[in-house]
Amino acid sequence: MLTLLPLLFACTRAPPSIVLISMDTTRADALSVYGGPAQTPALQSLADRGLVAEWGLSQSATTLASHTAVFSGLDPHRAGIVRNGYPVAEGIPLLQEQFEAQGWDRIAVVGSTALEPDMGLQRGFRVYDDHDLRAVEKRYEVGADQVTQAALAHLDAQGEAQPTLLFVHYYDPHTPWDSSPAQLQEQRCAERSSPVIDGSTQTTLNLGERAFLDQLKAEDVQAAWCLYEAEIEWTDQQIGLLLDGLEERGRLKDSLVVVFSDHGEHMGSPNGSPYGHGPDVDPDIIHVPLIFAGTGRFAGLNGRLDRQIRLMDLGPTILGLLDWPSALGDGEDTSPILKGERTWEAPPNFAEATQPANLQLSDRWNNLPFQRSVTHGGFSYVRTPFLYTHSLFALDTPVRLIEDAKRMEDMNAQLIAWDAQAPPFRPWQPTQQTVEALKALGYLE
Repeated sequence: MLTLLPLLFACTRAPPSIVLISMDTTRADALSVYGGPAQTPALQSLADRGLVAEWGLSQSATTLASHTAVFSGLDPHRAGIVRNGYPVAEGIPLLQEQFEAQGWDRIAVVGSTALEPDMGLQRGFRVYDDHDLRAVEKRYEVGADQVTQAALAHLDAQGEAQPTLLFVHYYDPHTPWDSSPAQLQEQRCAERSSPVIDGSTQTTLNLGERAFLDQLKAEDVQAAWCLYEAEIEWTDQQIGLLLDGLEERGRLKDSLVVVFSDHGEHMGSPNGSPYGHGPDVDPDIIHVPLIFAGTGRFAGLNGRLDRQIRLMDLGPTILGLLDWPSALGDGEDTSPILKGERTWEAPPNFAEATQPANLQLSDRWNNLPFQRSVTHGGFSYVRTPFLYTHSLFALDTPVRLIEDAKRMEDMNAQLIAWDAQAPPFRPWQPTQQTVEALKALGYLE
């Protein structure tokens, strides 16, 4: 069967492409596609010819665990990913390995060392380009323009086009908010600037502390939002250039493009940590953009889907759209739903926070004291064990806090059952380089 693939694709002159685009740390309600303030015309163009999942949901508040869910079909409990820096176990089947078995090329370009090759997601990719970040003045992330250029360069290096799985990871919306061009920041933020919020590493790391001390003025809050929006718009511009480059190379004639984010970002929220991510899994953090756009054999994905789809469902769903069997974990194949062929009730989405790390357990699963949530049936129940607090959100527009004692009791029982299946304690055994990188990216004190 595999020996017939080159002949088949040579005859059609349009080898298929699966393009996975990750926008790190991008909350859904920040994007104009979802009614937010950041203008994202490239994503809007995809949405206009594709399908928007209104409720894309993450299972974790950190980069590695969420991307592992995408490529493995497993939530953090089943994958055993405590937080960034805990590598994916070698025995876990990954999406790209199934593409390898089908004779496709596999290329990944990542924007930060949160997804460095040592973390395990490189397995199955022929190319896994992390830009050798540690070799360049200990920089641990690169700008979206470099990511775009590298992705297109690797495609050009193929020579004759091949069936390809391309994964492109843009880190820019993550703090610090200083990678978008100065001209864009000036245009977006001329009337929303602050003398104490400039997007640098230090001022973005200090946002939460200043908020807790009630030292943030209204102009500071507006400046933070503006710089965040500029990073998202810059990333959207680069996604547009990537898609233009793919179009020019004939890579979108028979293609599936999927855009998602690994998790959101708190931006002055009264419901959790005021800024950043890691300690919370409320709707601001787990509600992520999720857009599908297809051509050729993948055409026909249209409209807006008011049904939750988990990041852990993406791998099985992509394989379903290809009519391939899945060896991935527990995610559901939602391809019949995306194609409008049938529907069924969505399973609950379980998510857990990854901080504060100093409160983790050492005799059971590390993250059990941290905030956790279950989202199901239009509601999200959030419990924080170490603070003895809980909340219930109705997933309306906008999301709102509600009181419903019976629903909270029932959803808490779901969380208890999920936690009962948590793995044992996992020790951390990082290299010094990994520690330095995570500190530089703001994941460690």
